[in-house]
Amino acid sequence: LGAGTGISSVFPLGYDFFLLGYASGMYLWGEEEDPSRDYKTNTNEYGFNASMAVAYYIPVASITISLGGRYQQIIIKYDGNNDEITPDSESRFYGVTLTAVYTFNI
Repeated sequence: LGAGTGISSVFPLGYDFFLLGYASGMYLWGEEEDPSRDYKTNTNEYGFNASMAVAYYIPVASITISLGGRYQQIIIKYDGNNDEITPDSESRFYGVTLTAVYTFNI
């Protein structure tokens, strides 16, 4: 479970090109369990993710194509003292994004 907050923006570059960006933070809490090792502990996780892309809108097709990148980092803190896990662990995810969105009205 958790909560997050963020901000995003779109900047027109001209000729149907746009710069898209967002950044957000998150805080999660929960329980990690492994019945095979008789292991159970509470966790707190916090982190952020960000993305930036250049988009092109094709008006005649109602399609937006964007190319950019995304980065996410999460830090996990475990309650208690257990030798089987690292007290603080970190997870990173990053890469290139390519998106196509078709827009229509209902």
